[in-house]
Amino acid sequence: FGGGAMVSASSASFSSGGFSSQTTRRGGGGSFAGGRGGDGLARSRAGYVYGGGMSVDEMEVSLGELSRTGEIRAGEKKELMALNTRLASFLGKVRILEEQNRMLQAQCDSSAGGGAGEMVSELPDMWEREMQALRQQLEALTTEKSRLDIQVDNYEGEINQLNNRLDNADQIINDLEVELKNTRKELDDASLVRLDLESKLEIAKSEITFLNEFHEQQIRGLQEQLAQPRSARGGGGDGGGQLALTGGGGGGGFDYADLLETMRQEYEALMAKNKEDAERYAQSQIQEVKKGAGATDAALNMSKQELGEYRSKCRNLEMQIEQLKARIAMLEKQAAEVEDRHERVIAGKDERIANFEAMINELKSKLGDSLKEYQDLMTVKLALDMEISAYRKLLDGVGDFDIAGGDFSSSSMSVSMSQTTQSSSGFGAGGGAGGGVR
Repeated sequence: FGGGAMVSASSASFSSGGFSSQTTRRGGGGSFAGGRGGDGLARSRAGYVYGGGMSVDEMEVSLGELSRTGEIRAGEKKELMALNTRLASFLGKVRILEEQNRMLQAQCDSSAGGGAGEMVSELPDMWEREMQALRQQLEALTTEKSRLDIQVDNYEGEINQLNNRLDNADQIINDLEVELKNTRKELDDASLVRLDLESKLEIAKSEITFLNEFHEQQIRGLQEQLAQPRSARGGGGDGGGQLALTGGGGGGGFDYADLLETMRQEYEALMAKNKEDAERYAQSQIQEVKKGAGATDAALNMSKQELGEYRSKCRNLEMQIEQLKARIAMLEKQAAEVEDRHERVIAGKDERIANFEAMINELKSKLGDSLKEYQDLMTVKLALDMEISAYRKLLDGVGDFDIAGGDFSSSSMSVSMSQTTQSSSGFGAGGGAGGGVR
């Protein structure tokens, strides 16, 4: 081939894991012609004529190698039988895997065409409907909650107003109580003034009585003094003198009894007037204090009544607020229960979806594994077919040497060797795949 002659001898050995080939190349100048049979070998050619010569030792070695070819061919037949057995087992496995593949495909088709596929296809619509219903319920609950919140805010505003009014009423009541205390204090002061005035009045009365008695005694004494000179003047001649008041240098009598009576009357009138003024002043003060106390009591009673009304309204509003809060809590609890229930439903459906998806993925994985095994087995089958074809050609003498004519069929030899190399590499891959299948 282009530079020298080449003698090729192929030896093949099989194992459970694959195929290996060994090629011995020798080159040199010269020509070789002839053939020798050995050990039942019908015909063998192993020479190629090229420009140079070949030594006898090399020829003997080549002929020895050719003589061993028969033994190798016998071993190759046995190995081909083993390969046929393996091929039959592989084909059986291929048929089994094809059957499993068909069963899995039928399962997938039934799952996809039956309730599971329809359920999986309808899951988005079901999900959307469920979510739409949940959104509507959530919007309704949100609207109700907003309305109740507004109502609660209004009630709280009213309560704040009532609390402000209640605080104002409390302030008014406190002011009235302070004023009542002041009025009571003034009443106590007025009572003290009254008692003082009454005591002064009693003292004045006692003084008037004492003065009246004193004046009466003086009047009696004066009357007695006036009466004595008269009796003395009437009983004794002209030696006695008359008690008389003179004025202006002239003589004349003066009536002391009338003067004292007039003084007594004026003094009694003055004392009566003072007593009347004191009593009137005391009564006016007492009336003013009573009037102030009555107004304060009326205002206090009115404030107490308004305070009672405010407290009643506050209690009613607090009861309404508690009812609204209880209703809000109940609605929130119902909303939470609805959300929890729908979340559980959604979680269950999500779990079913996940199970269906896992089942589909598992079926796809099994189908992919089956397809991969099928492809590997088909590759092994093709490699075995190529090897069987190559070895049949080797057995049938496709790689003959043209010994009589002295030329070598290079194209046939190269085709045979390339097929042998390809089949050996393919079978090695196929053996690995077959081992993977096992």
